[in-house]
This record gives sequence, structure tokens and C-alpha cells, in this order.
Amino acid sequence: MQVLKINKRDEVLTLSSGGCNSLNLLLHGAGHVVSVDCNPAQSALLELKATAIRSVPPVDSVQASQFQCGVAPVSALSCCLV
Repeated sequence: MQVLKINKRDEVLTLSSGGCNSLNLLLHGAGHVVSVDCNPAQSALLELKATAIRSVPPVDSVQASQFQCGVAPVSALSCCLV
């Protein structure tokens, strides 16, 4: 991600592929991430992960620092089926 120099002005298009890349782009500061995938299960998994990040509080501060739960602006994520 450092090579891409992602910043809050970037709008990124990526494959959903389960969501790890999409969420990682948000954690690295992308302003908006649009995830697309021809497999609806991949987009559904990303939606599930985003919902969990929004609604499940971290167990403790160690877990929060390891996984940065809730740090990424998940509201800047859009999932689409193409």
C-alpha cells in the first residue's frame, strides 16, 4: 500500500474478493473504495465484514490495536455486483 501512496482524495475501484483488499485500502486512508465482483458471494462477504466492523465493538484495546477495528471509515465503502 505504501507504493500506491493512498490518500483521502483517492477513489479506488477494486475486486471485492472477500473484502480484505477493500478494507485494507480504507485502513490505508483511501477516501472512497468501490468494490465489484461477478461472484455475489464475495460481495456479500465484504458486506458482512463491513457490518461487523460497524457494529461489533473490539474485545479490548489490544485487539483494537492489532486489527484496527472501527478505524477505517467503512461508510466510504461501496459494494456492487457486476
